[in-house]
Amino acid sequence: MYYKTFSNVLTVRIITAEYLLAMKLMSGRAYKYDLSDIVGILREHEIENNPISRKNVESALIALYGQNVKLSEASAELLDIAFNHKDYDALYRQTRNSEIETKKRQFAANKEAELLKEDKVSYNFDSRNQEHHTAQKKSLLETLEEKRNERKI
Repeated sequence: MYYKTFSNVLTVRIITAEYLLAMKLMSGRAYKYDLSDIVGILREHEIENNPISRKNVESALIALYGQNVKLSEASAELLDIAFNHKDYDALYRQTRNSEIETKKRQFAANKEAELLKEDKVSYNFDSRNQEHHTAQKKSLLETLEEKRNERKI
């Protein structure tokens, strides 16, 4: 929707809260605070005596993503809880804590994947070198030097 024009040159438009909710519901990223943002937006509108209806959010979803729009399980569940219980403070705290835990788990999983990747690269490096070994053993430094020289060629 139209917001403001600056110097008759730049027109700024903003989205309504319903459209922002629709986009956050579609993203539903539990590690980026989308879900707690949804609850926070609903809460703020409730406090300002300008509540957002579920019907308006669903209309925004359809307008943005089409008639056959499908939400993730987490987004659909949050939408049901938010509009049925309306205890936004408790729901916000619970949702934010869940997102923080998810982010921690994701960080740990990424760290573990990096370690596994390094181990695999190391393993593959050792395996390739094993194939190139002759009867006499080479030291690790000699092998690395050989690899460096191969890259220069």
